[in-house]
Amino acid sequence: MLVLVVLGLMAPSTQAISPDAITGVWLTQKEDGYIEINKIGARYQGKIIGSPSGDTSRVDINNPQPQLRSRPLLGVVIIDDMMFAEDEWRNGTIYDPDNGKTYRCRLSIADGELIVRGYIGNPLFGRTQRWTRHQ
Repeated sequence: MLVLVVLGLMAPSTQAISPDAITGVWLTQKEDGYIEINKIGARYQGKIIGSPSGDTSRVDINNPQPQLRSRPLLGVVIIDDMMFAEDEWRNGTIYDPDNGKTYRCRLSIADGELIVRGYIGNPLFGRTQRWTRHQ
């Protein structure tokens, strides 16, 4: 149990989670963006819909594709292709506009927060953020 907490992974819950529990608007951990997560078919996707500062002028300057570096971040899909299984959403990706990299992703909900884990290869080697639901 201690290993699960240290690594930021969640122990299985005894209460069933609804597959649509992640839908809605979330404020990122750095409080610099609102991400709206929707169900598209059987999968989930999240896109940038705004920022607390109201600044909509940020562009995707760090994108590895030069032709996309001038696109506005507003409307960019950053979470894609997530599937619900065993009380978490997985097998999808998350794009980090701060560094222009795309990572594999797992999402879960704990204590009313969205636990966002981005990683390369093994989920043990990654970074976890906690996003809060925006009302």
